[in-house]
Amino acid sequence: MDNEFSIEVKNFGPISEVEFKLNKLTIFIGPNNTGKSYSASLVHLFCKELSEILSESYDFSDSFKFGSTEAENESLKDFRKIYLELSRLSDKAKDLFGINYDEIIDGKSVSISQKLLQVTLQVILETITKKFERRLNEEFKRIFSCKPEELIKFGTKRLQISIKSNILLIKIKLKKKKIFIEEFSLKPPNLKIFKNENRLECEILTDDGEVINISRDMDIFKFILRNEKLDPSFEIMVILFEGMKSYIKSQLNIVDNYKSFYIPGTRSGLIQSHKAVASAFLRLSSKALIEPLDIPTLPGLISDFLVNIVEISKKEELFPNLIKILEDEILKGRIELISDKTGVGNEIFYITPEGSISLGRVSSMITELAPIILYFKYIIRNRCFLVIEEPEAHLHPDAQIKFAKFIIRLIRDGFRLLITTHSDHLIYQLNNFIKLSIKKEKIKLNYNELDYIHPSELNVYLFKKDEITNGVVSKKLEINEFGIVEDHFAQITDELYGESAEIDRIK
Repeated sequence: MDNEFSIEVKNFGPISEVEFKLNKLTIFIGPNNTGKSYSASLVHLFCKELSEILSESYDFSDSFKFGSTEAENESLKDFRKIYLELSRLSDKAKDLFGINYDEIIDGKSVSISQKLLQVTLQVILETITKKFERRLNEEFKRIFSCKPEELIKFGTKRLQISIKSNILLIKIKLKKKKIFIEEFSLKPPNLKIFKNENRLECEILTDDGEVINISRDMDIFKFILRNEKLDPSFEIMVILFEGMKSYIKSQLNIVDNYKSFYIPGTRSGLIQSHKAVASAFLRLSSKALIEPLDIPTLPGLISDFLVNIVEISKKEELFPNLIKILEDEILKGRIELISDKTGVGNEIFYITPEGSISLGRVSSMITELAPIILYFKYIIRNRCFLVIEEPEAHLHPDAQIKFAKFIIRLIRDGFRLLITTHSDHLIYQLNNFIKLSIKKEKIKLNYNELDYIHPSELNVYLFKKDEITNGVVSKKLEINEFGIVEDHFAQITDELYGESAEIDRIK
């Protein structure tokens, strides 16, 4: 299923205009200060907030009288709006929308008309828009540590962002110093509802032929309202709501696993200072009731990273084969947590056959990889979307090549990645994995059967400065079964090494 969505960004930070489509592996390359991290941060923000909104559960209480004006729960208010709309139409539902509730109760499959889907979809999109807009305004300030209007490119007035797929469009703009969603539209799917034994089933057929099935036990929808069973339209409404949410998620399949993690490029210094940060906040918190606190703020992505590291607790390792590549093949040792007797988190150690070394006394290569290993050992619990800035930082070229293998194994294991990089070694090795996708006998080349990536699974974008717009634009690089097309490799070298490549070509 090709539901990868694209993001178009205009007048954001140093960016004039970039557009990119997310794939199983998406790579941003280019010189410093060309907006790669800005763009990667945006992707993480969108995936994180949309996934959380679409995966929210709705809490119903048996004591709640549905339709009461006293309800304070926002989610229930959203449901009530749909319920009241369906109730208003229920007497004429059969004539107007082709719904016969008796047929559903009898177990017959009933198609839901496009008109009713539009009613339901409109309310759902209004609900998502309201929540998404509020979270965007909060997260833009938190993640970028500034007001949204300060993110507009110098010399321009309008920041514009679009998220789109073949049937989805979200337009985001800055107006009166606030982020707002100008448009959120989605083409309704074909949908059927039927009763199967004691369950209500919803079957959705998407444009690309995918079938989405949602099943609900009807007993959980049997609320008591004035000692009578709730109108069947309520049960229909709930299954429609859940079905539509699943449909939207299918069009944003980057968020299917409900989680997005961002591992910043400054991780080496951060991992060594995490205990000091934790200690400082503990000391400050002890004075919270005694004197006003003046706590310095951190950029949101840095704060999230430190919180994840500080709050680590030992759990079952779910991805030992992936961790093994980093520990056995690159580090030649293990990264482990040892409980700290002071009560301020855990101590992180590099374990070798010769002994244990605290992270403050190891090489920069180890402190760069340690956070990534810790994430996969103790933080990431499911396949997810992951952003890694400059994974090659402080790695010897040989280690960069082995890290490329780790990236490929993540893709084969069901993860989705976005990386920013300045490394031609990493790109060249990924190119080799593309070539391996057409080689059957990989073992002869000392590669595993999992060591490959198809050209269709990878998108590479070159970010570069544009003299006309005095900002940054992007270019998608062509990839075939032999890797990134040769002409583009020369362009990559130019952008990564600047004048050095030009000097080498002078005869």
